[in-house]
Amino acid sequence: VLEVKIPATTLPIISMMLYICKSGIVTFRDDPKLEAGEEIAPEPFTAIQQSWCSVIVFSQTYAFSSWCLEELAEIVKQHNNDGHKVFPIFYDVDPSDLRKQKEKVEEAFARHEERYKEDSEKIQRWRNALIQVAGIKG
Repeated sequence: VLEVKIPATTLPIISMMLYICKSGIVTFRDDPKLEAGEEIAPEPFTAIQQSWCSVIVFSQTYAFSSWCLEELAEIVKQHNNDGHKVFPIFYDVDPSDLRKQKEKVEEAFARHEERYKEDSEKIQRWRNALIQVAGIKG
């Protein structure tokens, strides 16, 4: 599973990802046309559960996507429970900003905390997942 939250038009990494797609690896990219608050389709979660590894491309805007964070939490759950391999790629973002949840990550979580006031467990699960994966050498 390859999960991406990046602006496709600005990254040279896109050609590499297109090659990966053509090789039969299932990929998921955040869809900017989807409405905020819509439920996440089950396909990414099924793919994560059926895969032996995930490649996650972190960018400065990654933490703004509640969908990406929910999928990340599932990836970490599979990693911790079943040995699912995780390969992070840090594109134009410092892993320590993700671990320490500073800069854009701090701003993103302030928005999530406002939006999900009633679900502090979800926010904490996302924070923990981000901290854990940001600690993996990419």
